[in-house]
Amino acid sequence: MRLFLFFVILLNVSVFAQTTKSIVIKDSLTHQVLENVLVYNLTTKEFNYSNSDGQADLSYDDEENDIQFYLPGYAQVVVSMKNIIENESAFLLNPWTESLEEVVLIGDAELKSDYVYAPPSKKKRYIGISGKSPSISFSYLHKICANCRLIGMKIYLDSSTIEQEDEVDIRPIILDENFKSLIVSSNTLPLLQNQRNILISFIDEDITLEQGEKYYVGWEFMNKKNSNVRLRFQVVKNKNNDIYVRSEPNNYWVPVDDANLSLYYELYFKEN
Repeated sequence: MRLFLFFVILLNVSVFAQTTKSIVIKDSLTHQVLENVLVYNLTTKEFNYSNSDGQADLSYDDEENDIQFYLPGYAQVVVSMKNIIENESAFLLNPWTESLEEVVLIGDAELKSDYVYAPPSKKKRYIGISGKSPSISFSYLHKICANCRLIGMKIYLDSSTIEQEDEVDIRPIILDENFKSLIVSSNTLPLLQNQRNILISFIDEDITLEQGEKYYVGWEFMNKKNSNVRLRFQVVKNKNNDIYVRSEPNNYWVPVDDANLSLYYELYFKEN
């Protein structure tokens, strides 16, 4: 019988009289609409994501509320709600010209690699994570190769708890020891019910990990319906592993004490 341990990440938001405004978010150079842009009210702590038409609904209780727009691969912007109201045209984000190539998401396909790392495991089990847009990361000490590139990673999850009306996406997280992101991607992979073994390719990126250095590997989940989502994924026992969680994309990473667990995943490497 599987043992399910749930990390419940709760977001408490006080609800005041609010107004909602819909806007369309576009690339400033191509004027193509942008999906999965995080639209975050820094004042009320409410957030959502732009849909496939680039549209996002902004909730605010005062025109002085500060709104943050964030999408990997684009410059982060913070503007007042008053400025957004006065600008009737689409909101434009500027591409971050120093960004890497986009991550390619390839579902459950396979990658041709020289090395594959997976945490040692005698017995796997499932734990769960719950929240509107939760993130979780596990420490990884790189030892498997000295001169090689990270070209992909696979997660073993169970999405059977996703409700039919949910619109849940997943985005990979790879951080250095200072929690600085090593990948720049606007791509997300939609999750369906009963989905497992998702592989994400970094083959077009130049991600070289230093041997003997600590990194953090994990995932961000987002529900475009702005309601709690619960997912389960495989873990193994690991007394020397660090786990960090955050309830929202803009929050600090918070350590989970005495968990003694590691996410079960696979990392794929190619020799340079």
